[in-house]
Amino acid sequence: MTQNMTLAPTERILVVGNGRLATFLQGFLNETLSRIPSQNWSRSHLISFHDSVRLFSPTHLWLCLSDDSIETFCLENARSFHGRTVVHFAGAKGCLELAGHTIYPAHPLMSFPSTTSAEEKRAQQVRFKNVSFAVSPRQPVLQKLLPGLDNPSFVIEDDLRPLYHAYCALVGNLTVLLWEEIESRWQRRLGADIQHLDTFKNQIFEMLSMKRDHSILTGPIARGDVETLRRHKQALTESGDPGLSALIDISADLYSGRLAHEERF
Repeated sequence: MTQNMTLAPTERILVVGNGRLATFLQGFLNETLSRIPSQNWSRSHLISFHDSVRLFSPTHLWLCLSDDSIETFCLENARSFHGRTVVHFAGAKGCLELAGHTIYPAHPLMSFPSTTSAEEKRAQQVRFKNVSFAVSPRQPVLQKLLPGLDNPSFVIEDDLRPLYHAYCALVGNLTVLLWEEIESRWQRRLGADIQHLDTFKNQIFEMLSMKRDHSILTGPIARGDVETLRRHKQALTESGDPGLSALIDISADLYSGRLAHEERF
């Protein structure tokens, strides 16, 4: 069990879990917010959760648990929640009312991949200071949930949380998966070094980061080049990639829908 016992604000944080988010948050507390006493607890510890809470007496419980296990954990351990602020980090869940306690959401709009080098960990901690959190209108003040953090936050209504998280997952997961698949095929099927994609990839993400009032989309979809799109689909299907071929249709439909919306408004 890790512990940080420097003096002495009123807040005391118990980070619950042993996954990537819990590991990151405990490291961030230790290295960046050392003025706030903190501990970590997970099921791998010999001491029980109830005993950990009794001995450490935290004011805040940060539940870094899988989405499917949050409710079960809360119902099993609700007797240790009394008088404490309990926070979960699941993007698709809003405020939870369980066993007479409210568990508030605070979802960080950031991915937490495994990091190995000290340099990567430092870079991740620097980025984290600017990460926005999605909170509930029932407790919109982030600092009351996550003391010591001055991050920006925004309110998402509880009934919109699944839609909000679906958007996050699409732009995060699909982007990563698509680049990983293309890089793999780039080498295996084209025999080209993936380093040649670096400038192209960086340009795309730099353009996405710019403030703009127009689409940055280029290429055959933006041009309406139907014949080129047909040839792309045929080549992908013949190479054994019908899933990637279907993405062309999905992309074209998304772009067509956007154009139709812009024409209406």
